[in-house]
Amino acid sequence: MVSTAVVGMALLGACGGSTTDSATDSSDTTATTVSAKDQRNRRQVEQFVLDLQKKGSPELNVANPSCPEKIDVTGTSFECTVEIEGLRAPYTVRFPTSERIDAAPAKPIIGTAKLVDLIKGKLSPSSASAKVDCGAAPVRVTEVGATFPCTVSDGSDTQTVKVQVKDLMGTVAFQT
Repeated sequence: MVSTAVVGMALLGACGGSTTDSATDSSDTTATTVSAKDQRNRRQVEQFVLDLQKKGSPELNVANPSCPEKIDVTGTSFECTVEIEGLRAPYTVRFPTSERIDAAPAKPIIGTAKLVDLIKGKLSPSSASAKVDCGAAPVRVTEVGATFPCTVSDGSDTQTVKVQVKDLMGTVAFQT
């Protein structure tokens, strides 16, 4: 019999929250559009988003960042994307000042291996050898409030664990 104690919340986002770094930009603090000669800034923002996601999930394949051709530099936000294991994950990016960039996932990013490990850690000692299956995809880019099942199997006994995504940080709640 599978014995679980998987009610509660845990943080397991594949990526951290809002991160700040410096970006090369003009010293003008009014909203401006990156000109053609300053396209290097778009590439720098793309690299920043790529590096941020790679840091948050080094075990996953992260590639192909993409930001808009024209970026309003100061005071507005815009969306960039990065590919994680073949899935596009949106990031909200903004320049609060002309010398600072903020970026954070616009949707929760849930690493399947981290989720499986988290559920295994909640199993009773008598079920320590149980198999946990949360699907074949290595990552989920989902919505806050979304639910999906994971199964816990120990021989012939199987139990479904309902996973609910609580916030953008990837906090989840479990129900059995």
